[in-house]
Amino acid sequence: MMNDLQIPYHDGAAITCVESVMHYLKPTHLVYLGDVFDFSGLTLKFQRDPAQRYQLRQELDMGEQMFWYHRSIVPNAHKVYVEGNHEARLRRYVVSLADELTAFTESNGVLSLPKLLHLDQIGVEYIGPYGASWEHNSFVFKHGDSIVQYAAAKELAVEGSSGMSGHTHRGGSCYRTTRSGAHAWYENFCLCHVAGFKRPPATTATSGPYNWQQGFSVVYFDGGIFNVVQVPITGGRCIFNGKVFGG
Repeated sequence: MMNDLQIPYHDGAAITCVESVMHYLKPTHLVYLGDVFDFSGLTLKFQRDPAQRYQLRQELDMGEQMFWYHRSIVPNAHKVYVEGNHEARLRRYVVSLADELTAFTESNGVLSLPKLLHLDQIGVEYIGPYGASWEHNSFVFKHGDSIVQYAAAKELAVEGSSGMSGHTHRGGSCYRTTRSGAHAWYENFCLCHVAGFKRPPATTATSGPYNWQQGFSVVYFDGGIFNVVQVPITGGRCIFNGKVFGG
């Protein structure tokens, strides 16, 4: 499970680390939990860097190439892409500035992200619009919308079942037992730069480093049980199954 690459602010070393584990593990599923792209040029939320003007096509090409590469690593894996709030910027941009074209952003229309990325050809199932989720073995996968300190606890309370989300750029987990049994929710890190000038713009006001961490997660299912392995990435390297990847 991976999310918040936020192309063009993605960290190539961190992504290569994930892909090394992908080669090793050969997972049966790949789940992208949203914000694969930043789409900062499609929002007025932040002042746009002039150097990034007219780069949308290039950014889309970078993302499409990554999806094709992942297909080459695990051609038979079921690939799912859950829309995040940054992907939703594309539709909102069209609605705000050219509402007559809105219909072309829906249902795999010519201005929809699945069509622009050729996801049907690559074999990636797109789950949208933003706020939608994908469920596998009663485990919920979503992008998320909470950035509070204990976002995992909030998501668990909202969903009432076990699952995973991105959005916070942090790693975290929360466990809770109710009358229906034990449940857990996980925050799944990010794969963008977390410091320096390559870090994506954010509204958080801080004089110190952001509380962001890079990483990914592996979820194992067997019958009615699951196990989540959260894997932090440091300096483009990680340890999984006792082996060092990346670097």
